[in-house]
Amino acid sequence: MDGSRFGAGILRWLRVIGLLCVWPCLGLGAERAVAATFACSEQQDDQLGDELAKLREMLSRAGPDGRADREGAVARLLTMPKPEAHRILQQVLLRSEDPDGLHQAIVNALYQHLLAGPQQQFGGADASTRGQILTGYLGALAPLWSSEADATSALRVAARRALQRVPARELDEAAKVLLKASDPAGRVRILRCLADMQQTLLAATIADYLEAGDEVVRDGARAALQLLIYPEQPIRSKAEFEAWQVAHGGLAYIDLVELAARRGPRPLERLREELARTRIAAARDVVIAYVERSAGIDWSLVQARTISEDPEVLDACLDALVGSLSRSPQADEASPSRQAFCRALLDRFRQIPEGAQPELQQRRVRVLEVAAYLARPSEVEVATEIRSLLLAQLDHAPATVGVAALRGLRRFPSVEARATLVARARAMLAEPAPSKELLQAMFDTLSSRSSPRWPAPSQDDADKADWLSLVDAGCRSASELELRTPALKLAQTLDANDLRVPGAFGVLLALVRDPGLATKDRSTALLYLEAWRADQQLAPEWVQALQALLEDPAPALRATAAESLAKLPESSDSRRGEWFDSTLMALRDRLGVEPDASVMLALVECVKACGKEQGMPEKAIGVLRGVLDGIGQPVAPEQQFRLDPLLGALAAIAADQRAAGGPWLAACGPLLQYGKRKNVRLVLQNHAAMELAKDVNKKDDATVAERARQAMRVVIECAALKPPRTGWASSEELLREARDVCAAFVALDQVPIESRLDQPRHRLLRLSACLAAGKPLDVVQRGTPWLDPAAAANGGGDDAFRDQLRLLLAEAQLALNKPEEARKQLDARAPGVVNDPQALDLTSRVARELLKSDAAGASAMFDRVLQATAPEDPAFRGRLLDWLRCKLQQDPAARDEAWQVAERHAAMFAAADCPAEQQKEFEQLRAQR
Repeated sequence: MDGSRFGAGILRWLRVIGLLCVWPCLGLGAERAVAATFACSEQQDDQLGDELAKLREMLSRAGPDGRADREGAVARLLTMPKPEAHRILQQVLLRSEDPDGLHQAIVNALYQHLLAGPQQQFGGADASTRGQILTGYLGALAPLWSSEADATSALRVAARRALQRVPARELDEAAKVLLKASDPAGRVRILRCLADMQQTLLAATIADYLEAGDEVVRDGARAALQLLIYPEQPIRSKAEFEAWQVAHGGLAYIDLVELAARRGPRPLERLREELARTRIAAARDVVIAYVERSAGIDWSLVQARTISEDPEVLDACLDALVGSLSRSPQADEASPSRQAFCRALLDRFRQIPEGAQPELQQRRVRVLEVAAYLARPSEVEVATEIRSLLLAQLDHAPATVGVAALRGLRRFPSVEARATLVARARAMLAEPAPSKELLQAMFDTLSSRSSPRWPAPSQDDADKADWLSLVDAGCRSASELELRTPALKLAQTLDANDLRVPGAFGVLLALVRDPGLATKDRSTALLYLEAWRADQQLAPEWVQALQALLEDPAPALRATAAESLAKLPESSDSRRGEWFDSTLMALRDRLGVEPDASVMLALVECVKACGKEQGMPEKAIGVLRGVLDGIGQPVAPEQQFRLDPLLGALAAIAADQRAAGGPWLAACGPLLQYGKRKNVRLVLQNHAAMELAKDVNKKDDATVAERARQAMRVVIECAALKPPRTGWASSEELLREARDVCAAFVALDQVPIESRLDQPRHRLLRLSACLAAGKPLDVVQRGTPWLDPAAAANGGGDDAFRDQLRLLLAEAQLALNKPEEARKQLDARAPGVVNDPQALDLTSRVARELLKSDAAGASAMFDRVLQATAPEDPAFRGRLLDWLRCKLQQDPAARDEAWQVAERHAAMFAAADCPAEQQKEFEQLRAQR
């Protein structure tokens, strides 16, 4: 239609509708309002929810297979109380192309929706939102009134019927908003649309433009007003309209038509035109009512309305029947009236003269299409006749005629029809500028899966080679034809025995291997090859092809191949074990050299998928360990991107229950090596590692014994990775781990010394875990001998080790209520050793206990602690209080001197961050001064 230019303007004012309605209230100028509206609209577009995005995608699904999704999306969008939702439908209506008849479906659904009460319309939207929505629909449908030549088009008739369901006052308000925002040509269309509504209330709005500055708008307003109110003399000014309104303003539209009919031939001519339009609309509405609203259809009544000598009535009824029957062909009932109607349509087809006129060609093919919906494929004679007639329409016909013929032809699949379509499609692809719509319809027909299904050629069918050639040509066609996806879908079509065409696999594989094709197209073809994963004969070739593609120069293709191989576990083929083995070998060769990080992730995911299959964890872990060994340590910067994915896969496979019985232990070494403590803990927990402690010295099964020893060593080495500043008592989980560590050391005490973990760091770990587990006596008994110089001579550790050991022994002695022994261990540490916070805290606790029996000794310890603590240290206030309390108790004569030191820091106890109990204690001590 010539309203396509108007569509661009409509898209602009769809965004300003909401604000236009409230300009008077906001007091904004037009320029500021439009700018604010565009900004607001963009923000709203960004906030469209997931549901709107999904519905938009459903509307875009093409062909017969997408019809249900399109109609479902239209129905859902109409019930939403959001202007954004309806804007999606309005934008569709403004498109110039409509290959799937979505415009008609939207308008019909809008009419049905408007039959409900206002409270149920548009999800019960409030008045303001409802106004925006109705304004949008009026604007989207107004381009249909671009010329009087379109007056009988099915879409315009349906649009008029839908808009007539809108209350006249609301329609008038919407029109006023649009008229202000439109260009001259757009205003003329809106005025013409209003005139066609048969509502005299709208006459005043049309009359407002009788004296417009633009001549096109003036003439359009005068013609529209003439069409609506039938004045005896043409009205050319606002004053003339006001005079007419005084005389006739109270009359209804039908009264005005009657007056015009009595005035003479010219009004009578307009009346005849109006009655003709009414007759066409009525016939169409009746046909729809018979077909869609009746449980049992009386086809004789439908035939009586449809088979009319009036071409316009015939066209309108055919359009209505195509819209209804294309969704649900009525050929299941054995109805004589249905068969008679089908025959009548064929007779009418023969009566329509052949010619180059588009309207005749369109009418002929519509008659055939409706007949196809009415005939049963099992009615051989009629089906054969209709099939041959429909195929004949494909020769030298406009695309719209061919598409309609193909819609009907889908009802009658046959080997001959398939061969004809294949030959026609191949010939069109060889043309310099083939019709995209017609080719897409051909591919959709050949791959149609709805009943009755169009089968692919069987092994012995004569058109098999041509069919395969068409698949290849479609996949290699120009991107603007948009045939590649339909061609790939056609390649997967099943034959009459529900088998895929074997040659299609070779065609797709050749596409995948063709470096001349775009990588995206090769990857898409590779995805479609997955359909042959379950094919007994071709599955091995599929696996081998994917493994080879792991070396392809295109990263996207390597990633797609890895993703497809990751679906091998879904196969039930008896050879899947062999495929896992060969795939893991191919992945091993690629993992160490793959330069692309995203492909690396896909490769690793494939290893994980294979490694979680029964019998595969050990092999997959071996592959991953081999790659990690090749990376080396420290890891070079260019290899760093491999590390985390490999270790993550290693942990995931090892933690799986299929890795039970020993394979999981092989994964723990690299995980420990790279400090993945959390992963190792998860593996240990999943395989109940501590239950193996009883088997470390199993005499009758050396394999089980060695596995248990390895597990205990992993438990210990994993604990050694705990951050030093995180105490064992900081969580219940760490306390459980401390108990496990103690049990692991005890279990290893049963094995030969060379199988134990007895290095200095292990000794310190063991004692710290025993302390956390509440075993201070074990710490003293086991740790004291390690202080012996002989132990040092046998690799028992250096001075730093012994200093740490003495701290642990002091902690244990304190836990045994032996502060004197604890002090001895602290005093025995090397002179000048740096006291960390943990050591200072321990010294303070020992001093507090020692204060009960040795005030002088405690005082000396408090002195050392206070001297080693900086005033800005959060622990300084508490240690100062300990020191002050001890000084006041130990030497009353030195109270003044002690208070001099304390008063220098008195401000710290008045600070806002000082704990209340420390502040209170300081004030109490000061009060006793």
